[in-house]
Amino acid sequence: MAPGARRGGCEQRAPGGEAGTAALGPRPWPGPGQAPSPGAAPPRSGKMWGAQLGPLLRFLLLLLSPRDGVRAEQPQEFPENRSTVSRGGRGTSSAPPLIQGFEKGYLIAAPSVFRSGVEEAISVTIFNSPREVMVQAQLVALGKAVAQSQGAIQDKGTIKLKVPTGLRGQALLKVWGRDWRVEEGPLFHNQTSVTVDSRGASVFIQTDKPVYRPKHRVLISIFTVTPDLRPTSEKLEAYILDPRGSRMMEWRHLEPLCCGITNMTFPLSDQPVLGEWFVFVEMQGHVFNRSFEVQKYVLPKFELLIDPPAYIRDLDTCETGTVQARYTFGKPVSGTLTVNMTVNGVGYYSQESHSAPAEHDLCVSYLQIHGSQDFSICVKDMIPADVPEHFRGTISIWATVTAVDGSHQVAFDDSTPVQRQLVDIRYSKDTRKQFKPGLSYVGKVELSYPDGSPAEGVTVQIRAELTPKDNIYTVESVSQGGLVEFEIPSIPMSAQHVWLETKVTALSGKPVGAQYLPSYLSLSSWYSPSQCYLQMQPPSHPLQVGEDAYFPVKSTCPCNFTLYYELAVTPSMVPLGRLLVFYVRENGEGVADSLQFTVETFFENQLKAKPIGNLRFGEPLLLLPPFLYLAQITIPLILF
Repeated sequence: MAPGARRGGCEQRAPGGEAGTAALGPRPWPGPGQAPSPGAAPPRSGKMWGAQLGPLLRFLLLLLSPRDGVRAEQPQEFPENRSTVSRGGRGTSSAPPLIQGFEKGYLIAAPSVFRSGVEEAISVTIFNSPREVMVQAQLVALGKAVAQSQGAIQDKGTIKLKVPTGLRGQALLKVWGRDWRVEEGPLFHNQTSVTVDSRGASVFIQTDKPVYRPKHRVLISIFTVTPDLRPTSEKLEAYILDPRGSRMMEWRHLEPLCCGITNMTFPLSDQPVLGEWFVFVEMQGHVFNRSFEVQKYVLPKFELLIDPPAYIRDLDTCETGTVQARYTFGKPVSGTLTVNMTVNGVGYYSQESHSAPAEHDLCVSYLQIHGSQDFSICVKDMIPADVPEHFRGTISIWATVTAVDGSHQVAFDDSTPVQRQLVDIRYSKDTRKQFKPGLSYVGKVELSYPDGSPAEGVTVQIRAELTPKDNIYTVESVSQGGLVEFEIPSIPMSAQHVWLETKVTALSGKPVGAQYLPSYLSLSSWYSPSQCYLQMQPPSHPLQVGEDAYFPVKSTCPCNFTLYYELAVTPSMVPLGRLLVFYVRENGEGVADSLQFTVETFFENQLKAKPIGNLRFGEPLLLLPPFLYLAQITIPLILF
């Protein structure tokens, strides 16, 4: 139990009879007469690690890695007989029970994705152990053990397993528990499959300029980080290719100077090959690259910019766009402006529309410009009147300016979306796709305009149906900040599937009729033969490092309390964390729930900047080459 857990009055919706559920998901539980299922371990009675909560409940909280997701072996019972069946395979044991007359079990939690070259953590919990158990972990790939580790654990502990560099694909994670005092078989043995990602680190390549001229010196910085964004000092190799594919420079066995940062320089000749050059970096068998240009370039006499509307609000109304033309030294350009426009789009269920603009689809305008000029965008002149409701597309705009001195520039833009449904509906990532009968269901709908901005003041209707004629929940809400939250008070115990339907009914209080198509989400039921479920309630806001987070827990099982977990939010939980809570019933069934929560960005190394002497922020400052600065600082900061 986490420090600070609290209890209060009962809050339950309990069906008749006893209860239980699979420990980590909607999976059928074996019936009577079968071998003990994975996750089955009878609980002990009495105290719940510091809190008197009743003989039926024993909770364990695990803060799991926010990076890869989690594969958790459910609580298993120590084998009393010669063999037992586990989820990952078959384990055997001839050892006697760890404790005679007491309930026994264990739980193993590990990432579902291991990363090459990274030290992974495996969490092990052993219930009711009067003495230390020697736990061994082994990673097997292609029938060969590639990594192994061990440690003595009593109650709870962690085994660190270093994944070899270059390993990738599927592997088998095996875990044994032995009594180090006796030379008999293992107390328990389990295994499960994991995926090994060969990318154990990421490489970022930076150049001091995007474009170089002959005789220039190219300054290159390489920044290497682990999956948790901490600097790593792995050896690497780098080389540079010219546009013809010739290797012009090569560095072998490079090591970071400091904080995962490596610096290189490359001088260009007086007659280099013009075009796109590449910097390649190899580390842990992976290749990363970045390009830069080498040109004898001439700056254009003026630049041309198109400023279109963010999106088309009404297909029957004309919008306004702007073209700006200025010389590189800031003087406005005078001349003739030609604007060509068309709409390209695809319907969800119809053939492609306007992929090749026909003559009547093009809209051409001829205008005079002096630095800046507005132009009209009338979508109704570029699409047919019977365009389907689900049509989505973009406006393609070509702007050509011919200056009075005869020079000209062309600019293109296709960033303005066009669609009849002005509001997009999405169910948030933290909205569950399963429900637990007898408990409330909490969901969240995200509403946005075509440019991705939050849709404010949109009225939506949310319905929950078991069948098209069996509605169990209907509500209308107005979005705030582009979000609509809803809660279904209870779902019938007999329900197997629920359909969620969300539809826009009004914009700023004005009804929209049948213009908007609904968005659906299918929910499936968790399975439990005894209809016993746990459910944690998510926090109402993103958590911040340093605060105490509270997680209420509800249950359909008979109880006489409501349990609140209080957790101190730490930097290791950024940006996502997952909380797992479970207990094991007397009949060996595991009841569990997990919840992912968001933690706001936090930097452990706080950086403060202040001006030097009489300098002010924003003033030009001549800096030395980056490698001179990098040798004097202890934070991953790149300066050019």
